[in-house]
Amino acid sequence: MKKYQLGDTWSEDFDYDGMLQKGEIAGVHWPIEDLEKLYTSFEDVNYHREAGYLYAAIQELKSGNKVQAGDDLEDFNNECTKTLTGWNV
Repeated sequence: MKKYQLGDTWSEDFDYDGMLQKGEIAGVHWPIEDLEKLYTSFEDVNYHREAGYLYAAIQELKSGNKVQAGDDLEDFNNECTKTLTGWNV
């Protein structure tokens, strides 16, 4: 399996765990371009529930609201953890 890279889209050997692990550590300190690449991956593989929080964070960062973006990213991180944990149960 190929290791997940930001912006990867679906493939037969897509690294779902790697994508979710990146999602767990995404933060307001990341460049918006990297967050957008991560969002592209989540949307492309139909992880819409998690991606909704990331999308909201990106929009808040673009409007300069780092506090709300941080809250949205925390929710996103938590959703990624829940999804990873659910796979391991």
